[in-house]
Amino acid sequence: MNRIESPTQVLPRTTTRDVELHGGTIPSGSRVMLIWGAANHDDREFDDPERFDITRAIGRHLAFGHGVHYCLGANLARLEARAALEEWHARFPEYELDGDPRRAVSIWARAFSRVPLRLG
Repeated sequence: MNRIESPTQVLPRTTTRDVELHGGTIPSGSRVMLIWGAANHDDREFDDPERFDITRAIGRHLAFGHGVHYCLGANLARLEARAALEEWHARFPEYELDGDPRRAVSIWARAFSRVPLRLG
């Protein structure tokens, strides 16, 4: 799920040297932004990248960062999400949307401010 809906969308950086990339040059001192959401939908990396498939094996995605910027809390976040979802389903085995979800307004994060549900 994090590949499809990356919680953090943008990682701004400044180049410290000229960078050759895909036949072009990014000059030293340039402000660049890695956009996780776009990277996680790259068809050079993922077959049919717009399709959500919970059984898809994914070896590489950037939802929790990469390299020295990899999220230290990634494993804890996965564990907490699993525990929360298991508890939710145990308490509320039947539920459905009760209106349109509303996205939070943010240039940095992808989240919802409102998700109306009807519990069965």
